[in-house]
Amino acid sequence: VYPIDPVPNKTLAFTIRGLHLPNSADLDDANPEMVAAALGYIAHVLHLVSLYLDYPLPYPVQPRSSSSTIYDHISMNILPDGRAFPLFVKGAIRYRFEYGVFLLNKDIDILLYGKFGVKILDIRQTLPNLKHLLYLATAGKGELPARKAGGIRGLLRAGGGGGSSMPPYSRTTSQESSASSVTHDGPRGVGHEKMLVGKIQAPNGKAQNGGAVGSLQKSAALQTSKLRDSL
Repeated sequence: VYPIDPVPNKTLAFTIRGLHLPNSADLDDANPEMVAAALGYIAHVLHLVSLYLDYPLPYPVQPRSSSSTIYDHISMNILPDGRAFPLFVKGAIRYRFEYGVFLLNKDIDILLYGKFGVKILDIRQTLPNLKHLLYLATAGKGELPARKAGGIRGLLRAGGGGGSSMPPYSRTTSQESSASSVTHDGPRGVGHEKMLVGKIQAPNGKAQNGGAVGSLQKSAALQTSKLRDSL
């Protein structure tokens, strides 16, 4: 229903149902209507995936196509009547939209880590990370071990490579993992994640430090870090 396909000749560039969505640091230059529609698709996908996986979203979404919203019921410094954040630019306050996109990316981050033990290297890569989430969610129980057992060395032996001296490859170096900018973690509870929260970019290309978005992001990162520690 929501195919996520790579854009030819572009690194970490994907479309969802034919709509290209840049990473969250480059949304200023994108068509706002296409961005809103793509984010609406993503919100619907996350809503459905959370039901299928029986894993509630920490920041619940309300999918409504290009006028979707996301809710922050966790952060303590938000007024009760201001916990809904738009996933569309038109008619919305800019910093609230940027924070809404941040929360959407956090939902993907927490689903990947909480359900599959996978860490995200760049939270701003929305579609690559969602693509990897769907890949893991739809893999059968016997599929991933089979890939681990053979891997690249198995393919080389099958092709007549014989006793290749190539070093062993882990699951983290596969094409799918590299394209999604994630690494696999060990058993849950081993160490803590170093969360790399992407900075919101200003129109002049410089990162905005402080301000409303920065304060909200720090608060959300702190709260989700506590959630992550409890997993």
